[in-house]
Amino acid sequence: MRIAAFAALMALASAERVHDFFAENNYICAVCELAVEYAADGNIAELDKLYELHPALQERINAFESSPQLVNLDDKRATCQNMKLCTEEHVMDLLLEETPLDLDQHIRAVNSNPNATWVAGTNAKFEGASKKEVKAMLGAVVDPEWAINLHPKDTHLTSADLPENFDARTAWPECNSVINHVRDQSNCGSCWAHGTTEALNDRKCIATGGSFTTLLSTADTTGCCNFAKCFS
Repeated sequence: MRIAAFAALMALASAERVHDFFAENNYICAVCELAVEYAADGNIAELDKLYELHPALQERINAFESSPQLVNLDDKRATCQNMKLCTEEHVMDLLLEETPLDLDQHIRAVNSNPNATWVAGTNAKFEGASKKEVKAMLGAVVDPEWAINLHPKDTHLTSADLPENFDARTAWPECNSVINHVRDQSNCGSCWAHGTTEALNDRKCIATGGSFTTLLSTADTTGCCNFAKCFS
């Protein structure tokens, strides 16, 4: 009886998730809260920009136009939960996410697959980690309905223009200390900040002929580029 009741609770919690993927689940909630914030401030221009980026958001919010009692512009989280755009967390979910993961079953499943192209094993970084700790690093939005696509760029390069081998460290040896510096992202979920900051660091060194070798701060990038600007 206890097992059946537990299963029922978990089924209920799973059914109320906004999206099957962790990153999308958080992202949809965040853009909904941003939309409510713009609406509360009367910032229609920014709200329109947000809708232009995410037509699915506008479609979902518009579906509740006939239910104004669900909207409270002073409480964006409750409003988005009412519109099923933010997940309402259950105590059972929170408790389970604190439990250390048993990855052995996953490792066995991968290694027993004859079509697997890699061999799974125990990674010391995730040994004893909880689901909550692992999920914190799953931040990439892959659902095309919610991903933001970059504008396509025209290029005149062809495969014939590309060298057979290229190593930036030897192409610009004066910037080797910057280009060859591998940072440890550790538990930081802002991979976009690491990627963009490190690319800018390399390009600035190259552009100055190696006179700029100071390592730029990924923490500054993360702190100065909030969700409304970088959507991360």
